[in-house]
Amino acid sequence: MTTRRQLEERISQARLDLAEVETQLADGELDPTTAAELRSRYEEEIARAGAAGRELPETATPTGPGMKRVVAGTLLMTAAVIAVVFLVARAIDDRGPGEFATGGIEGRDLSEVSTAEMEQVVADFPEVVAMRLALAGRYFDAGQFSEALPHYLTVLEQDAANPEANAMVGWMTYLSDPGQSPTAVAFLERSLQAAPGYAQAQFFLANVLLYGLNDADGALTLLEELRATADLSDDVAATIDRMVEDAGGQP
Repeated sequence: MTTRRQLEERISQARLDLAEVETQLADGELDPTTAAELRSRYEEEIARAGAAGRELPETATPTGPGMKRVVAGTLLMTAAVIAVVFLVARAIDDRGPGEFATGGIEGRDLSEVSTAEMEQVVADFPEVVAMRLALAGRYFDAGQFSEALPHYLTVLEQDAANPEANAMVGWMTYLSDPGQSPTAVAFLERSLQAAPGYAQAQFFLANVLLYGLNDADGALTLLEELRATADLSDDVAATIDRMVEDAGGQP
């Protein structure tokens, strides 16, 4: 029997395929007719998997005399979380791309808001892109790429040029399969087109060029720019120095 997780993975893969179609269309690698056919195929796959998921049995909801108090308490807690979330979302909107931290919010502490609560708010308010990016960033930082990817792809459906989502999808594409380095580069370059100087996208792109495509010159250009302009932690600076050596530059 197909599990809910398997269906979610099918949906995530189809969304990634959709994003790749748009990238190939923009780059002239697909003609509009072929792109439309592929888009229709992947959208049908998403619809089928979604319908199959809705047919799976739901977990039974507990009942009993105390349930009204539990529900009331949950509603109060959710209202408080939503208030925090909108403050957080505004804070993220004010933060431009360019730093290495993902999902981090200056002056805000999301540790007091659980991942489950963030998921609920994103589900209730899907138009709050900044909140979705914060949630995806939390998953990304924890190495939970299968949970992060659907959120980043949803952001790209709303804003195809979003620099953070493009950078993260590009990096996860490379990590999942280095053979997909050209696709990863397309996402990362789109990120940098929207936000030139976005340090994290530059760092990811340098890695893909150097280790995925053996393009030492292209990687070295990005690495030298990072060393000259980015505010780097000691660990990141040491990593970049090693990459510069691998690319044949001066440490």
